[in-house]
Amino acid sequence: MPCLLLGRYRAILILLVILHAQENTTLLAQEAEPSPQMRGTLPETTATADAPIPTFTVVPIYPRKHLLAGEAGSVILKYKVNPDGKIARSLVMQSTDPLFAEAAQHALQFWRFKPLIINDERSASVLRQTFSFRSNADSFYSLEALSPENSVLVPFPVKGLRPAYPEALREEQLQGHCDLIVSINRAGQITEITTENATHLLFAESGLLTAREWTFLPQTVIQDNQRVRLTFLFRP
Repeated sequence: MPCLLLGRYRAILILLVILHAQENTTLLAQEAEPSPQMRGTLPETTATADAPIPTFTVVPIYPRKHLLAGEAGSVILKYKVNPDGKIARSLVMQSTDPLFAEAAQHALQFWRFKPLIINDERSASVLRQTFSFRSNADSFYSLEALSPENSVLVPFPVKGLRPAYPEALREEQLQGHCDLIVSINRAGQITEITTENATHLLFAESGLLTAREWTFLPQTVIQDNQRVRLTFLFRP
């Protein structure tokens, strides 16, 4: 009889270990990091088969201060995706600068995911994402709202060409920038452009010519005729 009881006890113990392992596996699947975004580069991310898949993403806007200074940075966010695929909230786990963190959180709120399905039901999930800001040839613009307390609340460009570097300045190898004030309507189109500042007149002329072709994602425009500062960085 003691041997029989011992055998039953061992069987129950093994069953409990298996159930505990299954619970941990489900939790890890919900906390897995998503696939890299479809637009832009988000390295340092991994995914599992059970992680929700992003269906719409936008690239964070490079903060003007760091763009002009040539400063790079990174942000790690932990965030919750609701069963409907929308972002519920995000927390900054690590950041090299608050401006980078604000830019990443602002972009993340527009991300959408294919809902995670568990037991034939939509489920919420918790993910982590690393955003990298690199000062290189692909970093040539910044956007700022004119309201100081909400400078990161800007629309995201869907069509944003790079302004041409003025050939007249090529021999001098001059680096500089121009700041434009643009008004954007609900359709994401620029309705007005003025020059606020420029380190060289030719940079302003090139920036004005290019900015007229820019358009923005309508769902990221928070008000009609939203005014923002569009900065172009010129490298020879």
